[in-house]
Amino acid sequence: MTGKLQQAGLNRRLKLEDLIPFLKQDGLLTSKDADEILAMYHGTQAGKLDIHPLVWVADRHLQDGTNPNGELTLDRLTRWLADQMELPFYHIDPLKIDVDSVTRVISPTYAARYRILPVAVTSEQVTFATAEPFEREWEQELAHVLQREITRVIANPLDVSRYQEELFGLSQSIRKAGLSDAYQT
Repeated sequence: MTGKLQQAGLNRRLKLEDLIPFLKQDGLLTSKDADEILAMYHGTQAGKLDIHPLVWVADRHLQDGTNPNGELTLDRLTRWLADQMELPFYHIDPLKIDVDSVTRVISPTYAARYRILPVAVTSEQVTFATAEPFEREWEQELAHVLQREITRVIANPLDVSRYQEELFGLSQSIRKAGLSDAYQT
């Protein structure tokens, strides 16, 4: 890779325009595909629909320029983004997550606002999965509130969203069931 996505001074969501030059530069997209993607994107309501740019590119089912038999899948693009940002790629496995501990560190509303998902908690550190590497204002805030080191990992944006709903929903159900049991005894 000859260039990395720059994040200095940014505190915003990732944009398609951030990705395309680097996807082209790294050979994942041809110049023709890159131009068509940008034209198509700006000719639709995609930017206004809050669709993550990696999801939007993956939904085009384009050939991976670095693999003649491969497609630019969301997994491939997410791994590429992790590499660009020099952050670990993280595959979210809900069976390996301590649901109770991760859902206690932040509210579901806060997680949704910043598109983050706590995936591991220790007494010294909390690891958050995100697909929004430029949006970072939450890090200092949470480090201060939680009194722990914050670690970011890059994960599939659809998985982050899906497991926010599932893990926080499961946690809420378990807590309600626990309260119900406490009232019955």
